[in-house]
Amino acid sequence: MSYTFVIKSQDKISGTNNSGTYAVNFRILPDDVQFYNATFNFYSSVGFYKDTISGGNDITYTTGNGYITTNLVFARSMSSNNSPTNNLGTIRRQLDSIALAGHPTLTYLYSDCATNCPKIILKPQIETLNISIYNSFNNSLFVDTNYNGSSFLLDMTNWILTLTLEPIKEPVPST
Repeated sequence: MSYTFVIKSQDKISGTNNSGTYAVNFRILPDDVQFYNATFNFYSSVGFYKDTISGGNDITYTTGNGYITTNLVFARSMSSNNSPTNNLGTIRRQLDSIALAGHPTLTYLYSDCATNCPKIILKPQIETLNISIYNSFNNSLFVDTNYNGSSFLLDMTNWILTLTLEPIKEPVPST
């Protein structure tokens, strides 16, 4: 049996779409399971998410790829003091052509279970989940751009993240 939590950016209790806090009822998870395989799907609503290129043809900002972090405790990080991580996985940009003059392409961000390996997490002992979405280009919070990419907005478009936790049963010792 697995447990699926649907988290929508509009349902945040504080913060912004690219860095918010969400109420999640992790109390439904069984008490006798300590570890879970965590997988996720992520889809944003459409925006522009366009690269910004300087007059010298240098990329000064790109929205091609990003990553999502949470305050879940990852089992591998728990056992290593030198490399703690809370990186849930990566996201990428999808371009969809449309026939609008001046901005022929709208984009959205997505990720699915096929593009990220499951992460082993410790059973959450919290009732709030912090989710931050970063841009891989400069490790800043992910933001949507305007239609030509020349200026940045302060946040990103709405999104939905589906987090699935599959219990990992520890083997029973033989007698």
